[in-house]
Amino acid sequence: MPTLSLTGTLRERKNKILNKKDSSVMSFGNIIEERRKYLQIRQEDLAELCNVSTKSIQKIENDKANPTLKTLQKILDVLGMEMIIGIKKLNNES
Repeated sequence: MPTLSLTGTLRERKNKILNKKDSSVMSFGNIIEERRKYLQIRQEDLAELCNVSTKSIQKIENDKANPTLKTLQKILDVLGMEMIIGIKKLNNES
């Protein structure tokens, strides 16, 4: 009877999730950039208010950085937004 590698299974799921492109879902960067522009805040000003570099804001908005939850929370606070994290089971799990 073949054994199933749990690590392989988790890796496959991770790759499947990461490679799935859903155009109806906006990235964190897009959401932050859209809100910042709506509020007419320059990247430089947002960076100063959040105590991060302008380069960090640019990278986050362009999805080139993975900010910590703490940094993301600072940015969202300044933009008048909140973060809600949910965890759900994948459909193929029982």
